[in-house]
Amino acid sequence: MRGLTSREKALLGFCFFTLFVVLNFFAIRWAMKAGGGGDAKIRQLKNELADYEMWLQAPEKWNVRDQWLAENMPILEDNAIGKAQGNLIQQLQDELFKRKIKIDRQSLQEPKSEIDYTEVSVKFDLRGEADTVVDWLSTLQGPDKFVVVKYLELELDTKSKEPEPQAKVEIIIANWYRPEESDLPDGPAPENQEAPVEVPAPTAPETQPQPEPENTEQKTDATGAPKKEVAVNEPTGSIR
Repeated sequence: MRGLTSREKALLGFCFFTLFVVLNFFAIRWAMKAGGGGDAKIRQLKNELADYEMWLQAPEKWNVRDQWLAENMPILEDNAIGKAQGNLIQQLQDELFKRKIKIDRQSLQEPKSEIDYTEVSVKFDLRGEADTVVDWLSTLQGPDKFVVVKYLELELDTKSKEPEPQAKVEIIIANWYRPEESDLPDGPAPENQEAPVEVPAPTAPETQPQPEPENTEQKTDATGAPKKEVAVNEPTGSIR
């Protein structure tokens, strides 16, 4: 068996080097992905901790907030997610049509369920007059609308030949609904409610035990004379 030539040795070394680089690339990519997921989890836990600390600092304020949500947040019934998505996209389409804002693309997003709310959302790519678009954006949210702008990218359309400045918008709009089973309180608790007074059940009157009548009969012998009692001496059994 002949030995490897210098060229074959160089090719073999290059193959091992390439394999080493590829394996390290996938290892680094996996480590970065795992680290990124850990960072996202840490940020989520920090946000939850901040929420709990805020609640502890002002519990009365947050109780009022939860009560307001329970009274005003729309309820999403079972199997009504598709209907809620349809209502959201139809409402937005009508508003955009009235303002003459053109829809280039639209798509429904994946619904999201949390403990306190269920989210349905839609994504739009829009074009229109800059002032009209900004005015429409300012009307989206309100205290009683439960509309969330999850993503917004607004820029001027420099390629447009319209006399008025045009804008391009990429936006994701979501509606929040309260699920039927939620941790939110159902309504205001009654105040100053007195505890019911328990009334004892009637009992039968107690009866005092009656003493047994004493036996006053007198023993007699065969002659009719009273019979004398005979005392028996227990230790000896003799008769007195």
